[in-house]
Amino acid sequence: MKVVLCTTHLAPVGGAENYLMRLAMALEKISDFYVVQNWPKEFPKFNGFGREFRVYSGLFKPDIFIYCSHFRSFPPIGVRNFVVSLFPKSEIAHVGFERAIAICDYASIWTKRIWNMESDILYPAIDPLLFVSSKEKQKKIVSIGHFFEESDGHSKNQHILASAFTGLPGYELVLTGNASSSDSAYIRKVRKSAEGKNIRVEVNKEYEFIKAELSTASHLWHANGYGRTDPAQTEHFGIIVLEALASGVVPIVHNSGGAPEIAGITWSEPAELPDLTLRHRSVPKFHEQYTITFFERKVGEWLSKFQLTKTT
Repeated sequence: MKVVLCTTHLAPVGGAENYLMRLAMALEKISDFYVVQNWPKEFPKFNGFGREFRVYSGLFKPDIFIYCSHFRSFPPIGVRNFVVSLFPKSEIAHVGFERAIAICDYASIWTKRIWNMESDILYPAIDPLLFVSSKEKQKKIVSIGHFFEESDGHSKNQHILASAFTGLPGYELVLTGNASSSDSAYIRKVRKSAEGKNIRVEVNKEYEFIKAELSTASHLWHANGYGRTDPAQTEHFGIIVLEALASGVVPIVHNSGGAPEIAGITWSEPAELPDLTLRHRSVPKFHEQYTITFFERKVGEWLSKFQLTKTT
């Protein structure tokens, strides 16, 4: 089968880029696979990424066309056409696409409500063997995500976490993630909230630094979705939660979006975070459905449902 993937989620590396690269790698193993555009050459080579794929020439009609974008629509160009739903946006129409690939139950429910489209769920995945849980765990809480603040986006709310970091003697809070030059004002805001507390703010660190911090941490605080009422402005899944579990870290996530499907330990108000941290010491189980081998098997099962009797 000739399969073509087109996505606008190419960089910087976040949950969407992680998911779509994994999808591309899985499809390449089992189909005659092409991309409309490759990820940038500087795409960091972590978790086995950094791959380049054959580029679609436009000289044939794909058996399967898969599209994903939070930003704009695209015409269906395949015999059968599918859209990846990270979360459906009402302002983007996908005319001619027959079905969705949803990243979790949360995305699937809203895909039906907003796009009136049925979906198959292919959960994001990681290789847990790439992460290490140190035998020397520290009283350390980490929060990992891009530093930015906007009125209608996916801010990780690091300033909220810094303000909530009280009543935890002996603990350290590490706020780390990427940022661009336009995010400098928000970083200053975060640093202001962290003044006088045992908090480190680490910006634009290498991925190995992130993995090392996770390996020795006891807890992950995740605040995306706090203060939001629009379901599109929550954490749609949260790949960092999987990475925390694989690193022997207890994730505590906001009670919104898709992240609670993974962790199960949730908060509604920032004042709850210190008590939840002290009460929850056992790491939840890392389920097989979030592993690479399971993901690749499910991609294969999904593709086999749409085998064509005739290639156009």
